[in-house]
Amino acid sequence: MNDQRQIFIAKVKRFARSKAGLKKIGRIAPETAAVLAEHPEYLDICQKKNDPRVTGCCVNSLFGKPFYIGSSGNIYLRLCEHIYNFCKNSAYYGALYTTDIPADFSIFSHGVITDSDRELIEFDAIDRLKPILQYTDPSSPEYGFDKPIASGKTRETIRPDICIYKHLRKKRCNEIKAAYLKGEI
Repeated sequence: MNDQRQIFIAKVKRFARSKAGLKKIGRIAPETAAVLAEHPEYLDICQKKNDPRVTGCCVNSLFGKPFYIGSSGNIYLRLCEHIYNFCKNSAYYGALYTTDIPADFSIFSHGVITDSDRELIEFDAIDRLKPILQYTDPSSPEYGFDKPIASGKTRETIRPDICIYKHLRKKRCNEIKAAYLKGEI
C-alpha cells in the first residue's frame, strides 16, 4: 500500500471510530455501524487476508436507486471508505451529501472468501441493478465514451465494476440531485 493510501485509510479509520463518524455511518449503514460497535477491530483486518468475518459485497443506494456496487476482502472498511468520501468529499458526488438525503449503504453478501467468487456476485448485481456510477445503457450516446478503454479493447470488454468517468459521475449525480429537489424521486 502506498503512502497516500495509508494516510487515507488512517483518516477513514479515525472517522469510523469518532462519535460524529459513527453517527453518520449509523444513519447511512446502520447494520455496519452495529457490527463495528461490537467489533471495532474489524477495521484493522487486512483486506488481502480474506477473513470470512469481514469479506463481502455491498450496494450503495441514494434515493432508493443503486449508486455503486462493490466487493472487498474487508467490506466494513470499504463501506466506511465510501461513507467517508460521500460525507467528506461530497463534491466528488455532485455535492449530494446532506443529512436529509435518503442514503443506504449496505452489505448484501457476507463471508464470500475468494476474490473470484465475490467478483461473480458483484458483476451479477451490477448487471441486474444497473448502478448509476457503473452502468451505461448500450443505446445511450454516452456508451463508448463513459469508461476508459485500453488500446486494442472494445467497450464491451471493460469490466462492469469500473466506474464511469468522473465528469459523467458528477453529471449523473447532479441529475439525480435535481430530480430529488424537484420532488421527482
